Amino acid sequence: LNPSIKAETVEMTAALQMFEDPYYGYTPDPQIYQITLKVDGDKVTISNLLNHNNEENSFYGVSSVDVTGTYDAEAHTITIPTLHEAGQEFTYISQDEYGMREALLAGRQDENMEFWSDDAMIINVKGNFEELSTTQHIGVVSVYDGQLDYLTASYPSMTARSTTTSNPIGFLPAELSLGKSFPYNKMTGSIFLINYSGESAAYGVTIPAEAEGMVIDNPVGTIEPMSWATLTLTYTPTKSGDFTFTLSIAYETDTKSGTVTQDVKAEIVPCPDYSAIVKAGQIEFATGNGRPFEMRDVEGSQVAASTAKSYNENSFLEAHVIVPANHSGRLSYKGYAYCTDPDNMYAQFRASVTVDDASEPVFSTTQDAALDGTVELSPGEHTVRFQYSYGSSWNSEVPFYMYLSELSFVTEAAAANSVEVVNPAMDFGNFIFAGSPVSDTRELTLLNRGTE
Repeated sequence: LNPSIKAETVEMTAALQMFEDPYYGYTPDPQIYQITLKVDGDKVTISNLLNHNNEENSFYGVSSVDVTGTYDAEAHTITIPTLHEAGQEFTYISQDEYGMREALLAGRQDENMEFWSDDAMIINVKGNFEELSTTQHIGVVSVYDGQLDYLTASYPSMTARSTTTSNPIGFLPAELSLGKSFPYNKMTGSIFLINYSGESAAYGVTIPAEAEGMVIDNPVGTIEPMSWATLTLTYTPTKSGDFTFTLSIAYETDTKSGTVTQDVKAEIVPCPDYSAIVKAGQIEFATGNGRPFEMRDVEGSQVAASTAKSYNENSFLEAHVIVPANHSGRLSYKGYAYCTDPDNMYAQFRASVTVDDASEPVFSTTQDAALDGTVELSPGEHTVRFQYSYGSSWNSEVPFYMYLSELSFVTEAAAANSVEVVNPAMDFGNFIFAGSPVSDTRELTLLNRGTE
């Protein structure tokens, strides 16, 4: 035993976050509850680790089972053995009145909801058991008659604070990663700001100057006792690189005040090189992270092509351009869209072109069609989005995609007053006059090319 650690009981407030699963109605909102640590030398016993004593988490008389781990004073960790291969002993976390028990897992859950367990759960300890946290995912697996059954719950993160802590504000997760993306794509993530205390806490978030393009939906607010506030971040990067930004959160309760920090990470990778399709002008590009446009050879020419392959998937390529003041701009495009499925008239493959935040595209088709158009742009920054939406097809032999072979962006000085008649000729056709007045309507389109 470690003689430097005296036997003691530590009451703590824990915050536990569940993986989101819309199918079963699971939300990532944290649970806030009480746990107890009994520390005796290097032996640590934790009661109600995953809140099974809560009636909302208890089915068929489920109750929490105490969990025992080993404390390492030098590493500041508690190690709890967890199942990771057949034949190991279980660390039970709960039991019910019918003989079914649940075992603890710790490791990593993948995007397919499969849990890959390590041989131990490592809990990091701060100070004299003032704070607990883990970087592992936590799983619970049912055990019936000594045999593993199924994963009953999984959690991406957990933290705990002593009820006597001087720092009552914390986070879930302990570190936020926005993942990997291309420049100009909006990246989003959420942080739960936890109030572990029994007092209301006012807070304010400061975004560092270097995090240009980051916004938070509710940067100031109040958190009720034993509750949380959700901070939703949106980050629109403009350049590639690995970034770590540190948010600063000031808080104040009736008896305490201070500042806590939270790191936000993002990996921004360069877009594919689309320069081969740019025939004129300065154009910056953005493309979707999941199904980006890729450069491809079509009939001996380099084109930028969509990569969506499954029903309801979207591929997009955005052209970002700037029209100087007192100028007008034109972005011209050429390419082709393969949307027609000869075996399914309801396939609904769609290619579209949209300018800025317009509610309707300037071009849209669900049939095979050439892309050959020009969009008129006023002074300022503009985004022209080329998107291919994958439909439903039973014909795997037919390729469905769109490509862009040419993009040209030109600007020209604009006079104060300049109007262009888009359709100078109007044909009213022929009418039969039978004694009563006849009428018809045609539209004349005028384009304001001036600066006023």
